[in-house]
Amino acid sequence: MSIIEEISAEKAAKLIAEKPALEILDIRTEMEFDAGRIKHAQLIDVYEPDFIERIKNLPREKEYLLYCRSGVRTANALPIFEKLGFQKIYHLTYGILDWQQERLPLEK
Repeated sequence: MSIIEEISAEKAAKLIAEKPALEILDIRTEMEFDAGRIKHAQLIDVYEPDFIERIKNLPREKEYLLYCRSGVRTANALPIFEKLGFQKIYHLTYGILDWQQERLPLEK
């Protein structure tokens, strides 16, 4: 059974610092990703036709931080992660917008 936890940008930043093995998934477009992303984020564009196939290839036992721009795309993608049996997902509820509002660092 999947455990999904809704978190703020502030909590996400703490998790990233505390859990070096945390996998960070950015499901925005490549253009959005290139404009600024959370350090060490992996891009898996939700609009690409191979999105589900790429998700299927991820290890289920790892913990993931999932984010998009505002939280809508990730909220819509969460059932896919649940159905595929991912064990722990942290959902950045309000996406990269929340991260930027908290003035947390982005990579380009």
